[in-house]
Amino acid sequence: MNPDVLYSLVNTLALVAWIALSIAPYNARVQQWVYGGVVAILAGLYAILFIGSFDGSMMKELATLDGLMGLFSNKQAVVLGWTHYLAFDLVAGIYIVRNAQTLEISSRAILPFLWLTFMAGPLGWLMYVIFRVLKIKKYEF
Repeated sequence: MNPDVLYSLVNTLALVAWIALSIAPYNARVQQWVYGGVVAILAGLYAILFIGSFDGSMMKELATLDGLMGLFSNKQAVVLGWTHYLAFDLVAGIYIVRNAQTLEISSRAILPFLWLTFMAGPLGWLMYVIFRVLKIKKYEF
């Protein structure tokens, strides 16, 4: 499939998942659809792209920043990396939702952390963890 089309497809799928997660984070069907559906689709697509483009020399390229930059000059490699980011950011979002739900934190209170996770992955997750520690006065996982 054309990398440009694939890029557009994974972006749209992830965006719809983030919107659904933001509108109804504590809805079990939304969580199931995002985690068991969208993340699974992104992971499956990632696996197909990875297997289809894997070359043993890639491992050598990953050992240096210049090598990595070279890999990312290929559109298919960029889509592969981007799909990886999208899937794991959604996993982080599901973690935030499920953890906050368990701790009975208002769904409105986590919305900024979901959007920050959507835009900046680990930063959103980290801000949620700091918020949670301050709120429950305990660091736990």
